[in-house]
Amino acid sequence: MTSNRQKVYQALRQAIITGELTSGEPIADRVLADRYQVSRTPVREALRQLSAEGFVDVIPNIGTRVAVLPAEQLVPSIMLMGRLEQAAVEMMVTTATKADVKALKAINEDYRQAIVNQDWHDAMTADRQFHDYLISRCGSDYAAQFSDLLFAQLQSYEQSYFKERLMSDLTAYERHQKLIKAIKAGKAKKAGKLMRQQWLAQIEGYETQQRKAAK
Repeated sequence: MTSNRQKVYQALRQAIITGELTSGEPIADRVLADRYQVSRTPVREALRQLSAEGFVDVIPNIGTRVAVLPAEQLVPSIMLMGRLEQAAVEMMVTTATKADVKALKAINEDYRQAIVNQDWHDAMTADRQFHDYLISRCGSDYAAQFSDLLFAQLQSYEQSYFKERLMSDLTAYERHQKLIKAIKAGKAKKAGKLMRQQWLAQIEGYETQQRKAAK
C-alpha cells in the first residue's frame, strides 16, 4: 500500500517533470496538504526527498520552490544530457526490436503533427516521450532517474525553446527519423552520435539567441 508521503512525492515529482509545476514556482505545504487530503507531515517528508534529489529548492525563512537551474549551468547540463542519451541509445540499439522501431515512429509522427498544428505543448510532450522511450529501453533504471532530474531542471528552457524556435521547424523530426533508421539498422555508434548532435544543436541555438539578445 502506498503511503501518504509516497503518494505526494510521486504526484509532485510527476508534476515537475511534465512542467505542470514550472522552474521557480513556489510550493506551499499547506496548499499541497489540502490538495492531496493529507496532513502537512507527509508533504514535508516528500519535499525533503525531492530536495535531496534536486527537484526542489528549500530556502530557509522563505519557503520551497521548484528547482531553478542557474544560467551558467544551462549549457553544461544540456551537454550532460546529450552524453547520457548518447550512451543510452547506444545501449538500447543492441536489444532494439521491431516493436521499438514501430513505437518510435508513432511517437515521432505525433511530434510532426504537433509541429504542423503549431501546438508547442503537444510537440514538447511528444519529444519528451520519444526521448523517454529511448532511455527506458537502455536497461538502466538509474539512467531514467538521472534523465528525469536533468529534464526537470531544463524544463523552463525547453518550453522557451519549443515556443520560440521550433514551431515551424521540422529539423528535429527529421533528426528523429535518421535516428530511428540507425536503430533499425543496428548501428549503435551512429545512433548515439545522432542523439548527441540533437543536444549540441540546442546549445548552438541557445548561444545564437544569447548573442542576438546582447546586441
